[in-house]
Amino acid sequence: MAELALNLDEDVAGATFMAGGSSSPELFIALIGIFVAKGDVGVGTIVGSAVFNVVCVIGICGLFVNGAIRLTWWPLCRDSVYYAFSIIILILCLSDGRITLFESGFLLFIYVGYIIIMCNNQNLQRFIARRWQIFQLFNAAEEPIMNYAQTQINYGMNSNYQRFEEEMNSTRMSMNDPVSMDFETTTLRIMMTRRFSPQTRFKMAVRFVISQAKSRKGRGISRPEKPSSERRFSFYQGRTPSLLAINETYDHWKIIPNYNYNPIGFIKWASIVPVRIMFYYTIPDCRRPRFFKWYPLTFAMTIVWLTILTYFMVWMVTIIGFTFGIPDSIMGITFLAAGSSVPDALSSILVVRQGLVDMGVSNTFGSNVFDLLVGLALPWFAKILISGEPVYINSNGLLYDAVLLLGIVIITVMSIHGRRWYLDRFLGMFFLAVYAIFVVFSLLIELNVFGFVNPPMCV
Repeated sequence: MAELALNLDEDVAGATFMAGGSSSPELFIALIGIFVAKGDVGVGTIVGSAVFNVVCVIGICGLFVNGAIRLTWWPLCRDSVYYAFSIIILILCLSDGRITLFESGFLLFIYVGYIIIMCNNQNLQRFIARRWQIFQLFNAAEEPIMNYAQTQINYGMNSNYQRFEEEMNSTRMSMNDPVSMDFETTTLRIMMTRRFSPQTRFKMAVRFVISQAKSRKGRGISRPEKPSSERRFSFYQGRTPSLLAINETYDHWKIIPNYNYNPIGFIKWASIVPVRIMFYYTIPDCRRPRFFKWYPLTFAMTIVWLTILTYFMVWMVTIIGFTFGIPDSIMGITFLAAGSSVPDALSSILVVRQGLVDMGVSNTFGSNVFDLLVGLALPWFAKILISGEPVYINSNGLLYDAVLLLGIVIITVMSIHGRRWYLDRFLGMFFLAVYAIFVVFSLLIELNVFGFVNPPMCV
């Protein structure tokens, strides 16, 4: 909504609003770690989350691939090179154990450079293609179509997806596909093409998959044995998928499951409905026509709730770590990192199971650039401006973790390149093994097994 109201380019919106939305938990954890906990939990969370996104999410995507899927090399190379450059700058900043105002400001400046690159993505791609003639190895015009066709053959999906590229090349949608007649679906499919940034394509792919799943349920036949409260999809027959998606998004949580038929569903509904009520009455849904212009308040209230929930999460994890004698950096690298990255992992699995593997993989590096350059630098910059003193890093082990992160990025890209840009289950298992090795080495480093790098906890 903000993108439409502010008339932003898709690449800029993807590199700012969308990246900030998907990476906001890590940003708030870093803010709370700097201003409240006054420890390394924020740095550890972002470093651990970065490794989780790079190898674990891609590894999970590989496990859900049926066969071998060729990835688009350009988004992966572009984001990984810029991300590796950002990690090198971070390593230099962490080398002396403190962060100055110039260093934090320089990291923010590097993120501005990333936005500029995203705004000139097509021009940069053409320049590199002419400079090194990379497209002699990969036919840029045919590669997306061949990738998608191969994906659909491997998955054996229906003609809905097999007609995707044909519909993109033509200006009309097939009348045999009810979903294609919907304006929302048409827009989503257009925004999933290579003309838009990887993060924009990934977000649109997630919305596209959800919309199609709901529309299929809406066209299905309701089961007579279910209670009337459970047969809500039958009431949407005859409506367009966009209206179905809107009704489902707005009101599905208000329907009370039948306890006798589905006790687990009722318990799940009862446990989550208080949170749903708070969100429903405090955050205006700007997708509704009446609240379309309220997007600034929606954005502000979302930030407020993220701050509150993140504060409680960091507080509880810190207390648990203190109780069991676990340093904050370890809690951030393991529990907080995996927890804050679960939404990205689930979204990637969702689109991968529908055959959109390339979008699930391309999203990982883009969100990590925001985590590193804004999620760390912005809290440091604000803290130094307020206090007038540098921010000191308590654990030197985070420097070694950053070095490991750089090595993992190089290993990831080289591994995919070594497989000729194909992702398969073998590569997925390899990446999961790399993540397990990283966690083990990080724990050993933070526990001072290889030397004294982490001071003891205060008691």
